[in-house]
Amino acid sequence: METDKDHIQYMIETEPTMSISKVVNLIKSYTTYHIWKKHTEYLKNHF
Repeated sequence: METDKDHIQYMIETEPTMSISKVVNLIKSYTTYHIWKKHTEYLKNHF
């Protein structure tokens, strides 16, 4: 993983049968869940 001011780059190894859209969906779901879990009070006020 590498980071910059405005983006993050990941190197991911998956099964050859898993589509890129499925991988992206899993990453987005995972990160959204954990961001909401960590910052619930702040996010409740905005969403």
